[in-house]
Amino acid sequence: MRRWASDGEYPPAKRQLLWGTGVVVVVFAAVGLFALWVWFSSPHGIYRVGGTPTAAQSDLQNALTGAETYQDSDGTFTGLMTGSNGVSSIQEIGTGLTWTTGASKAPHIISAHVGGNGSYVVLVALADTLSPQCYGILYLPTRQHSPVFARSGAGTYFFVGHSGMTCDAATVRPAAMAVDGFPSS
Repeated sequence: MRRWASDGEYPPAKRQLLWGTGVVVVVFAAVGLFALWVWFSSPHGIYRVGGTPTAAQSDLQNALTGAETYQDSDGTFTGLMTGSNGVSSIQEIGTGLTWTTGASKAPHIISAHVGGNGSYVVLVALADTLSPQCYGILYLPTRQHSPVFARSGAGTYFFVGHSGMTCDAATVRPAAMAVDGFPSS
């Protein structure tokens, strides 16, 4: 005797249809979750609608404050990015930012380069916008003997870099520079 749905079992054709539908639902759910993960975890904002560069600029202002706080008694930045257990000395100040000597590849990561035997610092951050842009600050606390980005006078210089997807303080080249705030492009 055959048992039907009223007996708690479906006929073979109905079971295959239900099983196939379940597989399709699971596959669509997995693809959807993967798409959401890609959307929200894209480090360069490639799949995002876009934002403004103000977060990167604010991070750089905070980074500059941390670097100025770090400056040792003889006014240099020597040792800014070295420390124990792979944590930079600047990281220990507690700026709320992540510091690297490599490239800034995501928001809130500051790439730092100390040059001139510790006499100046370059800080850059990637702006999480539709078209990723690299913003930076060149801080020269004293006059430099050799120009840095064609600047040698003491001061704080704000810039937009053209480094493509690599926003690295050691290799970035400014496209526009200003002394009274970040240039628009």
